[in-house]
Amino acid sequence: MAIARWMYDNCIPFNVVNSVYYQRMIDVVAATGLGYKGTSYHAVWVSLLRDQKKEVQLGMAFVKSVDASKIVKSTRNLFNLFDEVVMWVGPKNIVHMVTDNASNYVSAGKLLCEKYKNISWSPCVAHCLNLVLQDMGDMPHVDRLKKRASKLTVFIYNHMALIAWLRNRPGWSDIVRPRATRFATTFLSFGSIHVHKHDLQALVTSKFFVDSRLVRESKAKEAVSIILDNSFWDDINVLVKISSPLIRLLRIIDSDQRSAIGYMYEGMHRTWLGIKKIFQMKKHLYKPYT
Repeated sequence: MAIARWMYDNCIPFNVVNSVYYQRMIDVVAATGLGYKGTSYHAVWVSLLRDQKKEVQLGMAFVKSVDASKIVKSTRNLFNLFDEVVMWVGPKNIVHMVTDNASNYVSAGKLLCEKYKNISWSPCVAHCLNLVLQDMGDMPHVDRLKKRASKLTVFIYNHMALIAWLRNRPGWSDIVRPRATRFATTFLSFGSIHVHKHDLQALVTSKFFVDSRLVRESKAKEAVSIILDNSFWDDINVLVKISSPLIRLLRIIDSDQRSAIGYMYEGMHRTWLGIKKIFQMKKHLYKPYT
């Protein structure tokens, strides 16, 4: 019960008891006898982690990539492919497997863990963050805002005279335009548009624009109404504040920094608290995002 209570109190996943190291840990503690003092926070975080890293580095190997482009990516085919690699490397030499979050990969990973009890599976962190951004981008009000932002940028970039005028503004840089293939791009474009708020408002209220023939076009009128709509900018501002920490975290995790993964849980926790503060702790407002 003491072990179970410790797990419940710290929200530790139940499947840790299936770890090859679980019983080994208990045996060592039992062999030490009464009076054993648990390892300190500092030791686990610094000295023991450093020693474990050295031990892992001594047995680390890089395996040549496998071309699986010709096979159907079914659960069974992926499992067979992974199993082949495991047998080649040696089951005792593998402790952890990482795949993306697609259901076929998740299922294949679970099958592999069932066959080899010493191997654990987890989803790719960068892919998880991309899926979070995708889910946010699919929220109805975000999708509506994305369409309005797209109309604005399409109108601007379809007229070289407008781009030429904007490029003469101090500090101007091109607006990031939304792409369907990258989930983060929607929010990057929101941030880019938000930075250029005053430039865009200056354009549509300038003598250059007001006196031009473009002002009579229906698409121009729609773009102007969006640019001068305060609620549009308020919504953009909120989404930039919500998505910026996630995009920053995605860049860290997706970088080549070896210690990047250490920021993951702390970064997500900070993002979660930040979103609640943006909505002044009003649950019905922050809940869809958290």
